[in-house]
Amino acid sequence: DPQAALADLRDDSRQVRPGSAFIAVPGLANDGHDFLPQATAAGAALLIVDRAIFAGIGHASPVPRLELDDIARFVPELAATWYGWPGDRLRLAGITGTNGK
Repeated sequence: DPQAALADLRDDSRQVRPGSAFIAVPGLANDGHDFLPQATAAGAALLIVDRAIFAGIGHASPVPRLELDDIARFVPELAATWYGWPGDRLRLAGITGTNGK
């Protein structure tokens, strides 16, 4: 069970605690790869990085890492796999008004 060794998934290095998996997501204002040292220092148990970006920075860390070819594409899948698919537990109902409104 891969979740047994990890406490949670985090994409904010300030929220990493011992046992967290840190997802280094590139963003518009900040790039999570810039915060790998902080995530490592906070006790991250796994670094999830974009292979191409990581190759350019070469962060040396004893923490195991998972390198993905397109991390932004996989983040929703990772989160849903870890936390579950909330839509599967929702009960939906449609309510309509009068006269087709």
